[in-house]
Amino acid sequence: MIKQLLTFSLLFSSWAHADKALPQVADAFEVDSGVIISAQPSPEDLKTLQEYGVKAVINSRTDTEMEQLDFNESRWLQTADMAYQQVAIGAQESYSVAKLTAFNEAMIKAREQAGDAPVLLHCRSGHRSSQLYAAWLVKYQGLTPDEALAKVKPAGWWPMPMEQLLGQKLSVRIADENATTEE
Repeated sequence: MIKQLLTFSLLFSSWAHADKALPQVADAFEVDSGVIISAQPSPEDLKTLQEYGVKAVINSRTDTEMEQLDFNESRWLQTADMAYQQVAIGAQESYSVAKLTAFNEAMIKAREQAGDAPVLLHCRSGHRSSQLYAAWLVKYQGLTPDEALAKVKPAGWWPMPMEQLLGQKLSVRIADENATTEE
């Protein structure tokens, strides 16, 4: 049921924002209708994205990284009446199944809070957010790894740098449904 709700919400948001061009801020790109990935937005970028219609933000930066900014993003978003969540990935917060589960919960909550308005996913450069989103597309939306990685191509992950270096097309697939990596 949640999968269908998210899919419907993503489709509906495409109708609501089809006539607006995504602002050129923070290397932002629309990965799917109603889902934007970007590098760390400045307060000016956030204001522009708010005017575009973004109502929820999921940040993948760590607390330590956020403390180094010259503004408090969480407080800024709160005063702008934009929902804010953090799914931190960094030196002490590695990629894991638990992080993807937390990201899924954040996506559900962001969709509830934003309705048909766009949701912004960001980190420092957009790479962590794009990998979280691609993994989410595979696990929770049923895409293949190749399909999910193709969606985040603007973040620089596809084609893979190895593919470019070899000059040969590669494919990513799930090796064995029972095989896992360490969490």
